[in-house]
Amino acid sequence: MRPAGAALLACGQPPKTGIEQAFAAHKDELYAIPGVNSITIYSGQDNDRIEISVLPGEKTPQIEAAVPDSIEGYPVTIVEREPPSPPTIDIEGTIRSIAPATAAGQSSGALGTIYVIAGKSTGSTYDKASVKVTGDTSIWVPQGEGKEFLTFADLREGDFVIADFTGAVAESYPVQATAQDIEVLPKP
Repeated sequence: MRPAGAALLACGQPPKTGIEQAFAAHKDELYAIPGVNSITIYSGQDNDRIEISVLPGEKTPQIEAAVPDSIEGYPVTIVEREPPSPPTIDIEGTIRSIAPATAAGQSSGALGTIYVIAGKSTGSTYDKASVKVTGDTSIWVPQGEGKEFLTFADLREGDFVIADFTGAVAESYPVQATAQDIEVLPKP
């Protein structure tokens, strides 16, 4: 008769380590502590530990009292961490001009170029961009929970867009880049 761990390995599921089992048994009570942002378990050469992350300034005496020093023999520490940064937006703004691709541009897959100027408070990485649109660029408008896909010909001067770039960005002014994705939004 094989040991239970061997049966799990035969099914392609390795048995949980001790720290994983301890975490699984206590994760609900740890996440129930007000202020807990995330929990990370570390496993390595005699360095198994559980880290409780809270936002800066939220490592309060109440949290310190609620978080145990150890769980099933594994040390637990509280770490203050910055929240993850929101994803960057390459450019969010208004299409000022649209130019169809030249014959040479079309032979390299370009459909055309849009010139976008960012709004003042959009959080865009760039304030102006000359954005190449190719056959691989996804152009769409939000539709409920989904998307309605558009073509390059559907774009209009004055459209408010968010363009995400792909590949290299020429750091000229304005920057020159190729769009991976263009979302057409209602005007702000």
